[in-house]
Parts: sequence; C-alpha cells; structure tokens
Amino acid sequence: MQKKPFYRQRRYWIAAIVLLIVCIGQVPMPLRVSKETSGIDSPICPDGTPDYFAVYEQTYIDKLLPAEDNGMSLIVAALGPKVLEQAALAKEVPWEQMPTNEQSKDWFITYYVPLCEHLGIDPYTKPHYYHTAGFYTMFKEKKLDSKEDPDGNQLYNKLVSAPFEKTDYLEVAQWLNERNPVLDLFGTAVRKTNYVCWHQRPQKEKSFVYAVLLPEMQAQREFFHDLRVRIAARLGSGDIDGAWYDIMSMLYLSRKHYIHQPFLVGSLIGFAAETQAYEALDILLHQNGLSQAQLTRFAAELSALPRADALREAVRMELLLPYMILVHRHYYHNYGGGVLSPRNPFERMMLMPLEMPIDLNIAGKQITSFYRQHRIDVNNDTDFPLDVRTLQERYRTASTQLERKEEYMEKMTAYLPLLALSSVRIRSQVCGDIALFEGSPALGAVYQVVQRVNARLEVMRLAILIERYKLDTGSYPQSLDKLVPKYIDAVPFDPCTRQNTLTYKLKPSADTAYLLYSFGPNGTDDGGIEHTDRSGKSDFVFKR
Repeated sequence: MQKKPFYRQRRYWIAAIVLLIVCIGQVPMPLRVSKETSGIDSPICPDGTPDYFAVYEQTYIDKLLPAEDNGMSLIVAALGPKVLEQAALAKEVPWEQMPTNEQSKDWFITYYVPLCEHLGIDPYTKPHYYHTAGFYTMFKEKKLDSKEDPDGNQLYNKLVSAPFEKTDYLEVAQWLNERNPVLDLFGTAVRKTNYVCWHQRPQKEKSFVYAVLLPEMQAQREFFHDLRVRIAARLGSGDIDGAWYDIMSMLYLSRKHYIHQPFLVGSLIGFAAETQAYEALDILLHQNGLSQAQLTRFAAELSALPRADALREAVRMELLLPYMILVHRHYYHNYGGGVLSPRNPFERMMLMPLEMPIDLNIAGKQITSFYRQHRIDVNNDTDFPLDVRTLQERYRTASTQLERKEEYMEKMTAYLPLLALSSVRIRSQVCGDIALFEGSPALGAVYQVVQRVNARLEVMRLAILIERYKLDTGSYPQSLDKLVPKYIDAVPFDPCTRQNTLTYKLKPSADTAYLLYSFGPNGTDDGGIEHTDRSGKSDFVFKR
C-alpha cells in the first residue's frame, strides 16, 4: 500500500494547527484603554497606557495656589530638604554647598528649585531650621539607645503614656526647647487652607507616583510623634491649652491628608496621626482642673472637623492601583522597591525565556468585574458611606474570594511555563487576578480604619460633653439622653453600625465611674473590651 504524502496525513495537520494556535497565542491584542478598564481614558502615555502622574497633577496641582494659603510653603521655607526626608543630602552636604556639590546639585536644580518656585519660596535662602531633628533622630544623635531600647520605641512609649516632668528627662527637655519653634510653625501650617506639596514628575516615565509622594509623607510622621511627646510634657507642667493646641494640630494634619492626598498611603499617615491624637486626648480628659469654658471649646472644635468621608477622592484614585500594577510590573518590571520576589508570579513571568504578552484590556475587565460584583463604586453617593456594615460584608466576601485566588496563584506559579502555551486571554485574566490580589487588601483595610477614627471621634466628643454635664450638675448622667438638648441635639449613632447609638454604662464596676464605647469593626457589643484579642473582639472605649 502506497504511503500518503506527509501533507495528507492527519497527525501533521493536527500538529500544524496546534502550532498555529500557540503562535497566535503569543501575539498580543491591540492595547486599548477605556474608563471601563482603567477608570481613566486621558491623558495617555505614548504606549497607550494611562498617564497616572498627569491625572494626579490635574486633580491636585490647582490646590497649590495661592502660595500664602498653603501651609506647605511655610514648612519648606523653614525646613528645606529636611521636610522632604532627603536625609543623606541634609546630613552630608552643608546648605551653602548644595547648589554646587557634585552629590546634591542635580537634585537641587531639578527638584528643589522648581518646588520652591511652585510654593512661592526663594530656593537660595537658607531655611531657618535646616538642621532640626525629630524625636527618633535626636534619640540616635544623643546616643540614648541601649541594647534594651535600640530604636527609642520604649522611651517614646514611656514618654507619651502619661504626663511627665521635664526635669525627669533632661535630654528630652533640651531637645524640646530646640524643637519648639518647628512644632509651633507646624501648628500654624496645618491650620492653613491647604497643605499640599508640589511633586516633580518622575524621571523614569513609569516610576510609581508613590516613590515621589512617600518622602514628604514620611516627614509628616515625625511631626506627630514629636507633638505627642510635647503634649505629655505640657500636661506635666499643667499647660492644658497648649496640649489641646497640639492635639488639634495632629487632627488638622490628619484631615489635610484625607482631603489633599490622592492615595490611601497618605490617608493612612493621617489615620496614624489621628489615632495618636485621640490617645493624647484620652490622657488630657483624665487631668484634673478642666474648666467648663475649656470643655465647651474642645467639643466645638472637634465637632467642626470634617468627617473622614472626605476620603472619597483618595479611594477613587486608589482603585487605579491594580491597573498601575499591571502596567508597571508587566511592561516595566525593572522597577525596584522590594516588592518583587522569586515567588511573585509577575517576576516568574519576567524570568521566562519566552515573552508572554497580555492584553491590558482583558486584564482590566477582570479587575473591573470584581469591583462591580461587590458594588465598590465611589462615584455613587448612595453607595459610599464608608461606615456602613453592608460594605464590610462585601469586603469579607471579596477577601474570601481573594484568599481562594491566592491558592490559585500559588498553583499557577508552579505551572507558569504552561502559560506560555496558553492564549493571550487566559494569561491576561491570570494577570488581572494577580494585580487585583496585590492591590485590593489596602482598600479593605482602609474601610476599617475609617470606621475606627470616626468612632473614636464620636466617643471622645461625647466624653467631653459628659464631663461638661458633671461640672454643671456634680454627677455623671444616668443615660446619654440626659445630654439632650442642652449639650447635644441627639445622641449620636455608633459609626461602626449606624443602627444603634454609642453605648454608655454608668458605674459598671467599683473602680469605673462610667464606660462609653463604640461596637468597633465587628459591629457587635463585646462589653467594652478595649484591645483586640485572637477572637477579634474589640470595642472603642473611653472610661473614667
């Protein structure tokens, strides 16, 4: 029997078809960007991806002007590069040499000069407090560390836990005397209308905006740590009004971050400041000798603070994070930052000898479908109360799905070579899942933090009103209804539930005059448990 030519044999045709499918699978579909997949559709970079830094500039650059209303102008003029955490430059190069020194001149000319021009500052005028040091820097410089306390955390926690006498900590008292002008200036700055720092576009076109924003944000942490120490020192000397001024400075800082920082990392800095402010306020309210006038003023100023719902824009911008991960990790995988590891599927893809193209539009739809499924829509006013329990339930469901995705990703990492043989669609969907898994946890965390600060604000505000009632009547109220209508129009709802009021218990134990608390993130009454334990129980508590 005569053998068929190879081109008429079925197995060769099957092999050819499989080879053709594999080759087609390696060709990426045209890159398309739309609001459906990225949240923004302009401006666009030359490669067709969204220009995230331009979006940031367009949204926030107008808040820089006029310069006299921007507190950051005062800070940069007084502190210079120190406020930007340019530690190496600030320590190694004298101010007078910065414009000409080989190490610093490029940064000085390309970044510091334009920054000062945007803020209405003369860049060649030496800042007043160029060499100022924060608490932790002072701790190292004065060599106060020991084997038991190498980082200064133990000393810091001891100083802020209760009022202290300056004579008991002479080195700290000396540092405070040097730091006072800077902290006074900071208090003035955060009370300005705006508190925004201009940022130069990264030299690398695809550098994360975070890399530009983080240095300034890190410097803000120094301020509120220093204020905590000064508050404790002021309370130790009986300066109630001075301590309250510093507490409000921290709260103004937190709200400026909510309103003026477009990313959750900035908001989280604000949350940290606010948490420390309420810890300091708790200590202040336990001081003796508070007057009716002081308590009235304290309650009014707390009530005037904008609520954390001003996070809307920050959350909207943060929803872009998974798309930014897709763009930067896949097309610009040489970006550092310590976020990639051998187990990371993106890095494993980059190590593959065969390029594995993806379609960002397909990957983007994978992300968008997740957000739509859980109704995470910051453009819908009726669906964006950050303290509503139903949103927590959505995120619990989403987190469960993401945990399942994590197991899936681990399996995919082990079999990544097979992705080289898969279609662009499959690879794109996998990349969308990976980016979603890496970018979404911050969103779930921030909703709980927002609830925490809003709940603490309501608890502390109500505690002040209870103290006012005590000054007027000589005893604490039998219930919160006794505060209505003289001290408050209505008993506030618990921000963590929105279904019941804050919980108040008079004389719950022999050593407690009263207990006031919010149910906390789990939305259940845990009886006033103050600290989270392994069971997840934790209420937000003030007790007298």
